Amino acid sequence: MAKVFGKDLIEKMKGRSYWLADYKENIIDGVRYCIWCGNDLIGRKRKYCNEDCDLSFWQIYKGEFVWSEIRNKIFNRDDFTCQKCKTKYDPNVLGDDAWSKLECHHIIARVEGGTHKDENLVTLCKECHKKETRKLTQRIFTTRKFLINRHHSRLLLDFLK
Repeated sequence: MAKVFGKDLIEKMKGRSYWLADYKENIIDGVRYCIWCGNDLIGRKRKYCNEDCDLSFWQIYKGEFVWSEIRNKIFNRDDFTCQKCKTKYDPNVLGDDAWSKLECHHIIARVEGGTHKDENLVTLCKECHKKETRKLTQRIFTTRKFLINRHHSRLLLDFLK
């Protein structure tokens, strides 16, 4: 088996049903290799040999490939319609502007253990997404006791309105 890394790995992963977190094919003869540059990994490193490789891989993997494909799939599944207010943003009418008016929302937020799987994603318009994000932020800050005192909590809650 030959090493597959960098842009070749990203191309190979297109259309696959697993995410990078599930990727375990970077081992040859018991030795792990960096999924960006192909160098052998030393110590406890699991996917990258250094921070530069980590950043380089993610800039391409996440920015150019993964999220745009996920959004495309979810927007098409939901027929370019906000699942809260039911407003339709038809790309045949609005063109590329439809994409800028919609967000792909995590039903269970990533910070709360949600995944990028289709069943946890829904199409929302920018306004509805902003409302959901405010609710999430308020819930996180109040349940995790990030608020230092009553004065600071009031300032944050006023900000979230």
